[in-house]
Amino acid sequence: MKGHTVNDRQLLCFCIVLIIHEKVLGLKNVSYELSKNILAVTKQPEVNLEVNPERFAINSLRQTLEYITNTTTLDSDIVLPRLQIDCSDFPSHIEMFKSALVTTLTDEDRYRKIHNIKKMITDHIKSKDVENTINELSYKLKFKRQELGNAQEIASFLVDKLKKYTIGPVNNITEGIISELDTNDIDKTIEICNETAKLIASVDTYTLGLQGLNRMLQDKVIRGKFYIIGALPHQSKSFFVTDILMQIMMYNKPVNPAPGKKPLILLISTEDSNEERIQSIYSCLYLNTFHKEVKDPKSLDPKLMANFISNSIKGYGWHFKAIHVNPTTWGYQDYFNKIEEYEQDNYELFFVGIDYAGMMSTKGCDGNGSMGSDVRDLIRRLRNHAIENNYGLFSPHQLSQDAKQLIRNGANTESFVQELPGKGYYDKCGRLDQEVDIEIFIHICKLNGKFYITIQRGKHRGLFRQTPEEDKFCVYQLSEHGYIEHDLHGPDRSRRKVGGGYIGTEEEIPFWG
Repeated sequence: MKGHTVNDRQLLCFCIVLIIHEKVLGLKNVSYELSKNILAVTKQPEVNLEVNPERFAINSLRQTLEYITNTTTLDSDIVLPRLQIDCSDFPSHIEMFKSALVTTLTDEDRYRKIHNIKKMITDHIKSKDVENTINELSYKLKFKRQELGNAQEIASFLVDKLKKYTIGPVNNITEGIISELDTNDIDKTIEICNETAKLIASVDTYTLGLQGLNRMLQDKVIRGKFYIIGALPHQSKSFFVTDILMQIMMYNKPVNPAPGKKPLILLISTEDSNEERIQSIYSCLYLNTFHKEVKDPKSLDPKLMANFISNSIKGYGWHFKAIHVNPTTWGYQDYFNKIEEYEQDNYELFFVGIDYAGMMSTKGCDGNGSMGSDVRDLIRRLRNHAIENNYGLFSPHQLSQDAKQLIRNGANTESFVQELPGKGYYDKCGRLDQEVDIEIFIHICKLNGKFYITIQRGKHRGLFRQTPEEDKFCVYQLSEHGYIEHDLHGPDRSRRKVGGGYIGTEEEIPFWG
């Protein structure tokens, strides 16, 4: 929400929605003080005999905010009609109130919205205070110059005034803090523990089609996380991301979609055309539906191919879209606008694959001059958008020359991916691991004429238990045409070593292992 500004009417609306979410969740520490601050900083428009929708809305919303803040019970049959009158000239606000009061939201969704609204309101208050300070100084420089002293005294005045905005609370509100834990307060501690249990229970999880991947991810592919797939060039990164999206659709029904919404999985490509991509999609679906490969793609009937893909995805309960973009001009704002367009068309976004995000234009991104700072900011913006809008985001990213040098220096290609976690071997920006939630590294190996994909999990933010080290790595043999046959509903086909047998079999460890 960097650079986001709101007017008084919007500020009141956001505060009302915040209070609604908190009261629906039954939180004891409702943002009463924040509400008082909002009432203090929002201005009642001057009296004017003319009919003015803005003036009416602000005055009415102030009264409604006071009402819902002070009422002990939140009755939507009373509150919603009142808000509909308050914002009769602003229908977008009414939809926001309906979503908070009427729409069935998970507790996780409400906590996320509470956090985002508090951050936005706090940032607004901070910005207004900074603006007022600068205006005050500007006024004195123009009209009361004698009160300010020399240049050093002016600078000291400004530093003293602005210091609190960088290190301390603004209007008794600390940015980003939703609640505070004090273990001496047993009632508060119990309350937070209860909310933690609710949060864990409310997380919607998705199972992948590969048992080895499920073990390393603790059977939890979830929305609101950024998954980065690291690999050297020409190591099937694009295929791997496409395959993961197919796995989500093939082995899961959409969990708790919003009423009337169409659950959507989206694939965005900065390299491969849709004509190239659809062959991979078809081959993956065909192999894991009939357990045999497409022998000759050139002989396929386009109508049969199209019907098979369409009917399969519909049968799983999903909608799927793929778009090919020009990375030279396609930036994060274009991406956000496209997501908004889908939402307006009544889609609910569950998972997105961007192949790949690091190639997108960095126009509008902040860079401090250091190499890769603009790419890091781009990834940060994409991740924040995924969190705020509750969809999972997968993106491959090329590894750096330093990673390639490991192989040149004699690193075993069969265990190459195991050397990567925690090293920051990302092209363009070595600190991308600080911006993402989950790292997955892949590498293709060849042994005795057969190809294998090695998979290593790196960072995994938000785990409630540690993953055993042996489960962070697995190997799958690729099919003749380079695809992975899923094993979710059959014997475990993952391996501990390239060339070894399936996990749990007598051939698990090869004779040379």
